[in-house]
Amino acid sequence: DDAAIQDERAVNLISTQVSTSVGVALCADCAAAHRRLGGDFGRLRALSLDAWSPLVLDYLLQSAGNERAREVWEAVGPPTGWSRPAPDAPAHVKEQWVVAKYAWRGFLAENVFEEEPSRALKAAAASGSLRDVVAAKARGGDPNWRDEGLDDDDGRTALHAAAAAGRADVVAFLLLNGAVLDDEVHALAAATAKGVEISRILLEYDQGELW
Repeated sequence: DDAAIQDERAVNLISTQVSTSVGVALCADCAAAHRRLGGDFGRLRALSLDAWSPLVLDYLLQSAGNERAREVWEAVGPPTGWSRPAPDAPAHVKEQWVVAKYAWRGFLAENVFEEEPSRALKAAAASGSLRDVVAAKARGGDPNWRDEGLDDDDGRTALHAAAAAGRADVVAFLLLNGAVLDDEVHALAAATAKGVEISRILLEYDQGELW
């Protein structure tokens, strides 16, 4: 996992998997642990064997990666008695780390959001803060949440908010984490200064082959 990869340059590229939803490179043992977690954590691609979208790779290289993920998922650091497994640690030790980190959310920072996670995720998307979007998602925020109970709410999702804010990185993260794309997102993106960049992402995502 980002658990076992302390020096990413030493990873065997043939066996390396990438969690596109979390945005981290994984060794074979940690990739297997992620698959067993399922859901968003189980969405993996082989770095050297699968077909990749240049747009997804650009997002992962520019805005994601193991170190950035640790800033959220290991924000408080391991508690007493825990340490990130070494690359040669047994597979069961790596799996314990993966479960504690992602399923138990054991190393997240204290919740700094005043709102519940889904509302906080949408607010972060509207502000264009990818880190806050990732943190809210880590706390269980739903990318497709809509607050339709308030008269002054527009009923839009975090993806709508990110497109309207012209944040291609947030749009990419949300799409890789299950956000539902609709025609309004295309229209909102087209009206921004980053419209061309975001529209390329949306059109490629619509094709459904490389995302």
